Amino acid sequence: MDAGKRILLKTYWCNKGWCFNAPTEEEFQLAKEQGYMFEVGNPLTHADALSLLKNLLESITPEDVSNAFLYSLSTRKLEYRSALGSYWYAKAIPEHIPDNETTCFCGWSILDKTATGKLSKRNVMNFERYKWSGVRHGHLDYILMDLMLFKELPKEKPLAKDIQIFREVLSAINELAPTKKAGAYR
Repeated sequence: MDAGKRILLKTYWCNKGWCFNAPTEEEFQLAKEQGYMFEVGNPLTHADALSLLKNLLESITPEDVSNAFLYSLSTRKLEYRSALGSYWYAKAIPEHIPDNETTCFCGWSILDKTATGKLSKRNVMNFERYKWSGVRHGHLDYILMDLMLFKELPKEKPLAKDIQIFREVLSAINELAPTKKAGAYR
């Protein structure tokens, strides 16, 4: 594991779960240089966010995100898996005229534009991306960050074992009793 990724993960997670262990300046700079952590940036307006999203969606194909998702199954590289949810959520957002009121159905929120201290909200979102394959796929800030970082990743093709894992997942889903919830099958 890269040192920068280790720094990102230990900043927000400890053996008891969520925690905050501020990195030293040297650790932060290393994680930033390796692309795992970020400085607080200028927030995007609603219109800028939608414009950037449109450009990202034009430059990423369904095949790119599908291949990446499958590739993640055997490698457990969750940063590849996250893009699938972000991409399809973004594709479902209808075109609309942005306003900069408070919130919008597209996931943009002025409330998400505040940052305090040296560590930006993007660092927490990137932590979630690496830890759980993302959890904020309905938030425009997350979607934009996720897809921008996805574009920087090398394109990967799934291996035969990835396809096999996916077939096993689909088979398990098909075997679920219609009256049971997924949690009953752990």
